[in-house]
Amino acid sequence: LASQADIPEMKALWDTCFGDDMAYIDHFFASVFVPEQAIVLHQEGSVCAMTLYFPLRLKSGEGEEKQAAYLYAVATDPKFRNQGLSTGLLEFTAGYLSAKGFQALVLVPGNEDLFRFYQKRGYVPFFYHQVISLAPGATVAGKMARASGEEYGSVRESLLQHRSHLTYPIS
Repeated sequence: LASQADIPEMKALWDTCFGDDMAYIDHFFASVFVPEQAIVLHQEGSVCAMTLYFPLRLKSGEGEEKQAAYLYAVATDPKFRNQGLSTGLLEFTAGYLSAKGFQALVLVPGNEDLFRFYQKRGYVPFFYHQVISLAPGATVAGKMARASGEEYGSVRESLLQHRSHLTYPIS
């Protein structure tokens, strides 16, 4: 598991692999990061691969629920790629989370090549993630209103109740 001491190297690895703005990375580690929910691999004395996870519930359209973990920021330093480190990290993470009672793993590949990478490791497409951004002043059919996290969660669950979906705590 990651420790507070790993954070600077994890931030550097994140920057190298994903290229996000450092303000975003700093915000993530200040407000969302939980060391006990991060698994790191050290090689040559430094963090060379990592993944984080978030607990979720996977609900089927028939009402069944499973405890799931959303794997996030799966990354391997480019200097250490093609050595099986990410595969080993994913296998360890799957075993670790299974032992903790998680029944499913979920991730969102960042590009088409990553779909193939994860499929070779036993992951299968289950449903798709879509983000739609509206330009300022755009008009949309229907009604829009500001909602609290709880209100949003309630409406979301109502709309998805007969579809397989992930549900997560709103905080």
